[in-house]
Amino acid sequence: MVILSVVVVALVFIVTFASQYLGSEPKQSSGNPKSVVPVKYLKFPQGTTYGPADETAKDAQPPIHERSLAGHHDYWFENDSGVPVKLGVVSKSCKCSKVEVCVLPEEKWKGVAESQRASLAQSAEWKTLLEAQQERDSATIPAGGAGWLRLAWDGEKQGRERLTATLWIEGPSGRTTEELAAEILFLDPVVCQEEDKVQNPGIALIRLDEKYVGKVGGAEVGKASFICWSATRPDFTLQPDPDSRPHPCIIVNQPEKLSAASCEELAKKINLPVRTAYRLAIEVREQVERIDEKTGQPRIYQLDQGLFRYPVHLKSSAGPVTVHLMGEVEGPVIVETPDGRSRIDLGSFPMSEDRVEIIKLYTSEPDLEVRLDGERTRATPFFQVKEPKEIPQPRGKAWHVELTIPANTAEGPFPNRSKTAKPGYDDCAVYLTIHKKGEAGEKPDQPVRRIRIPIYGNATR
Repeated sequence: MVILSVVVVALVFIVTFASQYLGSEPKQSSGNPKSVVPVKYLKFPQGTTYGPADETAKDAQPPIHERSLAGHHDYWFENDSGVPVKLGVVSKSCKCSKVEVCVLPEEKWKGVAESQRASLAQSAEWKTLLEAQQERDSATIPAGGAGWLRLAWDGEKQGRERLTATLWIEGPSGRTTEELAAEILFLDPVVCQEEDKVQNPGIALIRLDEKYVGKVGGAEVGKASFICWSATRPDFTLQPDPDSRPHPCIIVNQPEKLSAASCEELAKKINLPVRTAYRLAIEVREQVERIDEKTGQPRIYQLDQGLFRYPVHLKSSAGPVTVHLMGEVEGPVIVETPDGRSRIDLGSFPMSEDRVEIIKLYTSEPDLEVRLDGERTRATPFFQVKEPKEIPQPRGKAWHVELTIPANTAEGPFPNRSKTAKPGYDDCAVYLTIHKKGEAGEKPDQPVRRIRIPIYGNATR
């Protein structure tokens, strides 16, 4: 028994010794021990970021540039690696940007004060780097050389945007990458926003250049007040555009220029410079009486009954400015909808099938009649609308209007007011006219009001 125990102990000793000193199959390293981390060939003394260093720093104010104006930022680099290197562009975050390079040999920039270097760029040659890794689309930086990498842009939309360009830099030890970044707030030369919702466009989540004035009818007047301001223009003029008059029921007052103290107060509120600002007041009435320019006689002008969205164009020394007014005109005929708003939402439906909808109308006035305004309705080419059909009622009057969108005539969401929208998709609505019977009961001829019923939908494949 003692001999057996000695043998077991000896075996355990031998196995332990062998595992510790003789070794086992070596484990594969997760990395390649022969690989060499490429050298950072270029030095960027002022860094590679323009604006807030971290894109998550939403509270940091980025530099402001006027939208649609060409701009750029130059990043100074130096090649102190002792060897010539090549560089090119791997990718860019936006087609609105480009990368250029200006290379100076050592004898051109050494000894020149940093404050004087900018003058060297005026006489130097700039080269555009394309997104490719081919020889012709790269630049060579000699040993001891320096220069600028320029990230240029043409801001296409208002708001905060981060532009980046990834570069490849290659030398004897391999290839590395470097990212140029620019965090910029692009602003229109004149920004118009609802007065009670003025805020930094860089953080605004909704459109602020339009105002819902509510329901308009009888004595109820819709009112809108906008603040039109500029962070880039020291001064600008603003007035209603005489060449683009709004509907006579929309009264645009002369803009009021704000004082320097008011501009300063506004700047503190939105944390942006406000160099000049105006207050713009607009009223919307259901109907107004004006002198007809052609006849010289008084005339009653009315807004169409139903939902409306009107643009108001202004003339500015900084360029054209537009705000929008939305609301609803109440009238004698009610469009019956689940949400109480005078519009029809068809939702999504397969474009390969006919979509039929019955629009229900009601009035408490028995002497009214409703007819289809076929000419205006046919402006939407995929609408087929029948004349209103009167439905017997114990009180008042009611009509059903049948709307059909035939299969394969509509595609995508509508209305669609984008620049790429198909013709006829910008104002998708059914137009009707309201008529009143004469004293002898004869059929009416002149409409007393028009109704506009917007139609929303999405024809899917």
